[in-house]
Amino acid sequence: MNHVFAKLITCFIYPKEKRKQIRRVLYGLDAKFFILSPLYLARILFSNTGKTDLLLIELNPFHMECLYSVYEYLKGKYPKIIVLATPENISLKMFPENIRCLPVYPWIVRFLDRFGYFNRIKAIFAGSYFVWKQNQTIEKYFSKFLSTGKSLSAIDHAPGKWSPVHSSYKNVHQFVLANFLSKIYSLPPLYTCLFPSETSKINSDYKFLSVGVVGD
Repeated sequence: MNHVFAKLITCFIYPKEKRKQIRRVLYGLDAKFFILSPLYLARILFSNTGKTDLLLIELNPFHMECLYSVYEYLKGKYPKIIVLATPENISLKMFPENIRCLPVYPWIVRFLDRFGYFNRIKAIFAGSYFVWKQNQTIEKYFSKFLSTGKSLSAIDHAPGKWSPVHSSYKNVHQFVLANFLSKIYSLPPLYTCLFPSETSKINSDYKFLSVGVVGD
């Protein structure tokens, strides 16, 4: 979106930090977003996603391989699984053809949650606890669902780096993927790198924590 136009439509928003946050999101939008948003919303509604057993979701345009690892582990426990992810992730076609994968934007998830659309789902698993572009935690998108007491699990890719580090909800379960996989494969967890490091000359607002399991 044009920066001048984004500033005009957000100039009345307070406080200042909230205004800046919304502007950053608007800067990254293009014409496709406004055309595809209603189409994505309609597909989710017509697919009856709200009645599934397990919802796998990733609102960042990456980390899809982490979500797939969890799918492989949980697929035998839940008969009906639906995946909601960003258009970039869906285009990877990582999941089997019998698993319904639907593209979604973060605002659609929050919109549906406010109307209790996800409340009939048994459990939700998020590939990332933190949604980077929106600078928000995953629980912000499922407040209505969480009020039912049902479980929402989320991978914490950078433990100790974001605030709030721990959720205030008792039914939100955060974990590090390496620890999770090490229990499955009986191998020690390996934290491969933190990039950029604290002493790095690269000027970045974000830090990436790469995690895995020795031998995997």
